[in-house]
This record gives sequence, structure tokens and C-alpha cells, in this order.
Amino acid sequence: SISNLVASELARKNLKCKNVRVDMDTNAQGSISITKVTVTLDAKDAARCREAQEALTKTLGIQTEVLSNGG
Repeated sequence: SISNLVASELARKNLKCKNVRVDMDTNAQGSISITKVTVTLDAKDAARCREAQEALTKTLGIQTEVLSNGG
């Protein structure tokens, strides 16, 4: 699952996610696609959001937003 992939990639960087939200959309043909993944890190890891976002966007190949818990 996307959540497991996110958790695995973050673990390689010694980060832990608090939450993963996946936004999906359906096109005219009925195909479902993931449009965005939003990941929330613990507040103590706020300084590493950009690093995590770049790694996850590269790994997942889709738009990824990384936030900290509380900002």
C-alpha cells in the first residue's frame, strides 16, 4: 500500500510519519488515479519536511506534500 511505502521510505531516513492521506480522482473512463499524497511528520521533525518530500516524490512518482504535526 501507499502508506507502507511511505513508512518504509521515511524509516530509511530515520523519520516516522504520523499520518498519510491519499487523494484520488476518477476520470471519464472510470479509472481511479492517485493525485496527491499528504504526509504528516511529528513536530520534532519539522526541519526535515523538505528532505522527506523530495525523497517521497522521487520514490512515489506523484505529487507529495509533507507537513509537520502542528505546522
